[in-house]
This record gives sequence, structure tokens and C-alpha cells, in this order.
Amino acid sequence: YRRRSMEESSLIIAKRRRYRKSKCDEVLYIESSPNGKYSRTDTKTYSEKYHNAYSGLDNNRGCEITWHELNVSSINDIKTENIYNEIKRIKSISKEECLNTITDVWLRDDKRVIIFITDCFGMGTLRQYLSKIGKQKLKVIKRWIISILHSLSFLHSANLIFGDLNCSRILFNGTLGTLAIKDLFVASDTFYKSYNEKPYELFPLNCMCPELITTLKVNEKSD
Repeated sequence: YRRRSMEESSLIIAKRRRYRKSKCDEVLYIESSPNGKYSRTDTKTYSEKYHNAYSGLDNNRGCEITWHELNVSSINDIKTENIYNEIKRIKSISKEECLNTITDVWLRDDKRVIIFITDCFGMGTLRQYLSKIGKQKLKVIKRWIISILHSLSFLHSANLIFGDLNCSRILFNGTLGTLAIKDLFVASDTFYKSYNEKPYELFPLNCMCPELITTLKVNEKSD
């Protein structure tokens, strides 16, 4: 038996600490999609009255995704089906470059939660990005505006009116400097009518168009 030197003991302790740290740093996935393609963590990235989003992983591509959960427990099966079909319809048209693509959608087994997957934007929303970097040059803002108008034009061509577009609903890709509109399902009256509530009870007023709060007809000018 040989007594360990102080250096050997310190090395062993350091290795154990690194091992424990690496185990703690491992990401824990707590749920997977029915086809096993997507997994989610318990890290919440976004939360509203009926809508929560979590960080997740696309197991086929090995990239980060955003896992969305839409709570429909307070409405009946017919209205749930309406919302589900509407998100599927939006999924079919959300391949445009300036829209945050919905890549998959399904109902959880209890049929009380609609789950859909979108791409992950690491920089977060435009509001979050601007709060970090402050003012931007006018030419940059002009480029952003053109991109947003292009997205709205595409939505309008598909008979969708967003109605609540603001910096919190625009994602920013810091690597490419590009924008993408998120939460496309709020662009449809189906969502509001199915919940049978006024829009301002579902979402904050902020930049919501007055037509959604009054009896005026909503059209592309609302955006």
C-alpha cells in the first residue's frame, strides 16, 4: 500500500468535481413527441394565459427547437378540433422565410393540450434584442420594416390578419440579422372564436389593433 501524495489526492478530487459538474450540466428531456422526433426540457422560454413554450431538441437534425403547448382544457372537443385544424393550416403556409416555421403539430393523449414545434431563435424576440443593444441605425430599421411588411403581405395573401403585431411577437436571428414573425395562430379568428373570449382577455393590449376590441371589421389595414 502506498500513501497518496498531496498532488495525487488533489488531482483525484478535481476529477470527481469535474465529473459531478458534467453530470449536472446534462440536459434533462422530460417528454418526447409520439414519433420520437422531438424532445422537450422543463425550461420555459415563454408563457401566456393559454400558451407556454419550452426549449427542446430535434432528434433527427440535432438542433434546438421551441416546443409550444396550447392549453384547450376549458373548451369543448369541437372547438379544440377547430383550433387544431387551424394550426395545421398555418403549418402548411408557414414555410415563408420571414415566418417562424411550424414544423409539426399534434394533440396530447388527453386531448387537452395542442403541441406544435417551431424553429428556435437563440437571440429571442426583437424587443429583447433591442433592450440589449439599444439604438440602431436607420438603414437597419428600414431593412427590418421591409422584412416585416413582406411577412404581413404573405399572411394577407393567405387570408390571415395578425392583429397583434409588436416587438414581442417578432423573433430576431442575431447571426444572420433576419426577422421572423411568431405566434401565427393568433392571426386567425378561429382561435378567438373557439375560446369564446374577447382578444384583450387572451392577450395584452399593447399594439393590438382596435378592430379586435370593437365591432369594426378586421382587414389587412388592421395590421
